Amino acid sequence: MEIQEKPSKIYVYRETSSPTGEIITAAVMLVLAISTGLWLVYPNLNAAFSPDRTPKHLGNLLIYILVMVIFLWMVFRHWRAARDAMDLNSQSIEAQGEILEIWGKQGRLSNEFWIAYRYYGTYEGKTEVRKKRADELKPGDFVQVHLLARDPHIHYLSWENLKSKTTEES
Repeated sequence: MEIQEKPSKIYVYRETSSPTGEIITAAVMLVLAISTGLWLVYPNLNAAFSPDRTPKHLGNLLIYILVMVIFLWMVFRHWRAARDAMDLNSQSIEAQGEILEIWGKQGRLSNEFWIAYRYYGTYEGKTEVRKKRADELKPGDFVQVHLLARDPHIHYLSWENLKSKTTEES
């Protein structure tokens, strides 16, 4: 089967990451936020309120505060994603998803393959897969989706119970 290079539409929701990965990412972002605060914001705060301040000091201060706020926003975002992933591990419900399309490309330096699927009625998601898995799957195959009942967009795929449409019909 020939794998197309681009999807036919934009699939917004992605498979949820692992709790460990999200917690590690949140911790890294927190360290970056604290470092930005200590090494960039604090010295410029002192300079911005000193008697010999210039507009440059205020501009630098605002830029560094913005960078620190972005890091703190990412901490919050990844911490929430970690909480959702932990909820998925303990409270998920199962649904069957149908593969809609497969796309990607193989390059000399990197391979990037994706599948899009529909699950739980009208929800759609996408996830990155290895080339071997992309070659094995075809549109119409079924995958097992674990999702949260309170928000079906929060989900992950289980690859243990793959079923093709041809084996389902027989």
